Amino acid sequence: MDKTVPTTRTYTVTNEHDGSRLDQFIGSHLELSRNQVKRLLEAGLVSLNNRSISATAKGKLLRTGSTLTIQLNHLETSSLGAQELILPEHIPLASLILTQTQDAIIINKPAGMPVHPLKLGETGTALNAIVDQYPAIQGIGEGGLRSGVVHRLDVTTSGTLLVALMQPAWEYYRQAFANHQTEKVYHALVQGRINTSQQLTAHLGITQHKPAKITVFDIPPKHSHVDTRICDLSYSPIRHFENATLLRISLGTGFLHQIRAMLSHIGYPILGDSLYNGPTTVMAHSKSVPFPVSRPMLHAYSLALDNIRAQAPYPQDFQNLMNDLN
Repeated sequence: MDKTVPTTRTYTVTNEHDGSRLDQFIGSHLELSRNQVKRLLEAGLVSLNNRSISATAKGKLLRTGSTLTIQLNHLETSSLGAQELILPEHIPLASLILTQTQDAIIINKPAGMPVHPLKLGETGTALNAIVDQYPAIQGIGEGGLRSGVVHRLDVTTSGTLLVALMQPAWEYYRQAFANHQTEKVYHALVQGRINTSQQLTAHLGITQHKPAKITVFDIPPKHSHVDTRICDLSYSPIRHFENATLLRISLGTGFLHQIRAMLSHIGYPILGDSLYNGPTTVMAHSKSVPFPVSRPMLHAYSLALDNIRAQAPYPQDFQNLMNDLN
């Protein structure tokens, strides 16, 4: 048995996976086949909220905050050991680390860099760099290609990313995220002028896959196949430009594309966010023609939780755009 792979896995269901099928959640997170998941369930090796569940519950829908525990038998653990290792890659990490404790780090993830690999052998992600410096992270938390990951950022989003280096820390921080005990602040450049602070609450649901896209509903849709979740955020203007605003956004909940979708829904899409109707070119005083904005201008500015906190400086493209708009 591969000793780097824990024989017990515990997951706290986050908003991102609310409404997911039990068997699909297990298969996705452990990279197991349907038959392997079925064998785990039939063997009584899966429990939900400390209650054992059988194979007949494979289609059960998971809810945010639920705790799923999986006891991996020798066959599944051995097969995982061959699949799960993240390739270490020497990507300069020192310049990205914002703060570090004995059991966790917060890095300033560059825009364009995925948090973790999606398939075996993939490189160029934040975890490849972290594993190169902290090899013992392999198998922490969800394990596999998500080892140590406490939360996620979109590939195009820059800024603060918390990664646990030890299993107890991962469990503690993951529960804190599920219970909304973190202070997460984002900065975004949006189209239009916003003069007042506002709190938003809406129902969000995934209505498109590959690429994923979120639809915002003011009231939950009736007679719809779309599962929606109540999400909230608050925002306030920091700085104004001619036809754009730098916003400070504080998240209550955390949901896929939440900020991007909710701001677009109220008529203030993020600059560069073509998926949610944001302009991909802008006019600046210093230029005679519109110039392109290559990504959504969303930055995870700060993250704070108990004994660990950090603030991430703007990436160069974000700062350059503000300079051009000024």
